Amino acid sequence: MANTLKAILSDPQSPATSKIPPEAEITSPQWYEQVDPAYPAIDVQGDTYARGHDYTCEVLVAPGQYPNNARTTDTDPGDFKPLGNGWCDGSTTHSDYHSGSLGTITTSHLESQFPPGTNFNGPEPQASPANDNGRPNAAPHAFTVEVIVHTMQGGQDLTGQDRRAAYLERDSKMLAGFPKSITRGAITTGTPTGDGESSPVLADLNGDNRNELIVAGSDGFVHAIERDGSELPGWPVKTDSPALHTGERAFKSGEVTTDVGGAVLGSVAVADTNGDGVPEVFADDMEGHVYGWDPTGHKFFDQESNPAYSGRPLQPFVEPRYQPGQSTFHRTQHGFIASPVLADLNGDGKMEVIAAGMDRHVYAWHRDGTPVSGFPVLVVDPTKVQSIDPTTHQVTFKPDAGSLQQGAIVDTPAVGDLNGDGKPEIVVGTNEEYAADSDGGWNAAPANSASFNLLDQIDHGIQDFKDQCAAMGGGSVCNNLPDAPLNPANTRLYAIQSDGNQHAGGPFLPGWPAKLAIVDGELLPIVGEGVTGYPVIGDVSCNGGTDGPKVGALANNGLAYVFSPNGRSCYGRARGADIPLQTDGYAGQPDHPLVPAVGLPAFANLDGTGLSFVAPAAGLGRALDVAFPDYQPTGQDFVAAWSVNGGGQLRPNFPQAVNDLQFLTGPSVADLGGAPGQEIVEGTASMDLNAFSAAGNELPGWPRLTTDWTVANPTIGSFGTLDTADSSHKVVISETRSGYINAYRTSAQACTPSAWPRFHHDNANSGDYERDAIQPGTPYGAGHTRTTITFKAPGDDLLCGKAKRYQVVTSGKPINPSNFKSAKALPSAPAPKAAGSTQTYTIPSAAKRYVSIRAVDDQGNVGRPLTVDLGPTR
Repeated sequence: MANTLKAILSDPQSPATSKIPPEAEITSPQWYEQVDPAYPAIDVQGDTYARGHDYTCEVLVAPGQYPNNARTTDTDPGDFKPLGNGWCDGSTTHSDYHSGSLGTITTSHLESQFPPGTNFNGPEPQASPANDNGRPNAAPHAFTVEVIVHTMQGGQDLTGQDRRAAYLERDSKMLAGFPKSITRGAITTGTPTGDGESSPVLADLNGDNRNELIVAGSDGFVHAIERDGSELPGWPVKTDSPALHTGERAFKSGEVTTDVGGAVLGSVAVADTNGDGVPEVFADDMEGHVYGWDPTGHKFFDQESNPAYSGRPLQPFVEPRYQPGQSTFHRTQHGFIASPVLADLNGDGKMEVIAAGMDRHVYAWHRDGTPVSGFPVLVVDPTKVQSIDPTTHQVTFKPDAGSLQQGAIVDTPAVGDLNGDGKPEIVVGTNEEYAADSDGGWNAAPANSASFNLLDQIDHGIQDFKDQCAAMGGGSVCNNLPDAPLNPANTRLYAIQSDGNQHAGGPFLPGWPAKLAIVDGELLPIVGEGVTGYPVIGDVSCNGGTDGPKVGALANNGLAYVFSPNGRSCYGRARGADIPLQTDGYAGQPDHPLVPAVGLPAFANLDGTGLSFVAPAAGLGRALDVAFPDYQPTGQDFVAAWSVNGGGQLRPNFPQAVNDLQFLTGPSVADLGGAPGQEIVEGTASMDLNAFSAAGNELPGWPRLTTDWTVANPTIGSFGTLDTADSSHKVVISETRSGYINAYRTSAQACTPSAWPRFHHDNANSGDYERDAIQPGTPYGAGHTRTTITFKAPGDDLLCGKAKRYQVVTSGKPINPSNFKSAKALPSAPAPKAAGSTQTYTIPSAAKRYVSIRAVDDQGNVGRPLTVDLGPTR
């Protein structure tokens, strides 16, 4: 308030006539908007006013996001060029409030301000030490619009200014009708009102053998759109409304809408949870709820995490999270950042809904909403715990635990069978951090991390010297000695039994939790604590050993590991610590050693030679740039890939530099065409989407422009096409934090390999490389005579591949997905052929009026049935 008074009054104690600067606001183009260069002109829209005074205004435009602020006509010319037209022509005097067109940019004139040869349809520049080194992308297609309003008050020229940065770009690979925007209640081509933190899903909801795009936003709406942009009937749906103070003026005036739901940050999951061939959609929100909807948008599932565990007061003036000396360890909340996972925990053929909450618990519900016995599970290292409150589950840590700030779980669990008992375990990391000195030392053997072990020794040496100085009475001299540059710590990764707390011996598998080393503890609150990148499961033969399920994981800034089912590094241990993946090898980059950092990993067979572990990473200089003040000029960000079947070494020509951190996002892997093997597709915090080949080379035509920070993982697959058609190709779907949805064409056929095509591998969010969560397609193109039924074969995954087998049933009443199992089975189902092939089923004499056929894949997923009415004479 004091600064505001000083701005408008010469002496707030003895006020004279106030001097209020004029208003200036640009409403179009908006931040991060892509403007098609095919448009001959760009209309600059906005608002201008100077209350009680005349004013003039002008609009200027410059190329780039960081233009020289001088004008092109100045003695020392800059980048800004006045438009000299429209309402804000720079000379016409106005007195009225204006909202609308301010001026017009001639597109060809704007293009002429860019360097000759600029391609407004092409890729972004690749990262390199010469032009990036931890700095954001240079934005060669960006332009900046500025509006300046002038008014004279008391002989003084007062100004109001506003700027927007947009992009003169139409990507040559962008699908028609895209980019689209997440707006309240709709997916449009307007200005976004919701963000794109929730990773998108491609799935066939309506049974037409074509994938729809399912996306969720921070406004609580979940959309299901077809390729033409239309929503499926019954969609969008909305999460429950949060507790809003709707009686306040902002809501009552209508300026702030009440038409919002709980923010959805986790990725939506899609799977057939009851085995009827019809998929359901699940999402969770920041209000602590998990939801399920059927393909028509009908909500059938709505469960909530236990509010008593969140840390909220259960009685007046009693704060459960407060304990002297322990409050910073109790930062629990009521909500979900992690995504729901769908898996069959008890082997009954139906999937449970699993979610890790910000209240330090892992929940599991049956499809009917009842809790799975043994859940929720409180996830905390029992060796660090002194006591647990029986009502709130607030933890009191032992005095020597070395606990740093912690409390939540924000990473999505991986679910797969680790111990071979036929039931899946739940693998999840927490935000726990314990100082290495109080946790048995830093859990990183030097075999693959010699440089980091040296840094750890330096940290210890500095602290020991300061302790010795103090012991000798050095006083203030000791206090002035520099602190250790890093704060090494360990976090925790758990493997939870499928029956949770009901399991004899406790909820955790023997040998768990595992420790993961952190380079610099307490990097960021919540999203930079402990394990923030989800774990992944895949069959790996470490050091030439037996192939079998292993867990890949990394801390928010630390080392990456591959753990065996016993909770130890599959590469062994040395000096009492687990051997991590390699950090010291490098492919010519100046910033090393390597720190896997603040993103999400993946397993993928890039070139047919076995699994690789792929993850975002940063050099040590870049890590210091995040943690320390000022700019570290050699800092770099990378996409890294390790060959995990050997000794955990980096793949040749990896890591590869990218333009910025991959904060809270991770790679997706699929064949995009144009290079042998499969490509690693990864967004960054700096407006681009990269694609690297198995050989570590950027795919020709990449990176693609996204215009903004990418948090959601890209999704790769077919969208709105029949995959048996030669014209059906994969698309890459990318969302931005500001709410834009980009969709890029590729040259890869729809059914070419996709090792890790989306967030946490599959549509069920399982994180298990071996999991197939895509249902077979629906048999189609049916015809029949009195003795035969002909149809076109579905695939193992929608219309890709070949199904494992068919199920054929009959009934005197119409057959649909919900009653298929109760119909009478018929013999002699034909052997499936490749998707799209014509097949014939010979109708047996036992058949009744209705005959229905559905496909089953090799993991037991069933597709929707094709039902044929043979007529009333049967």
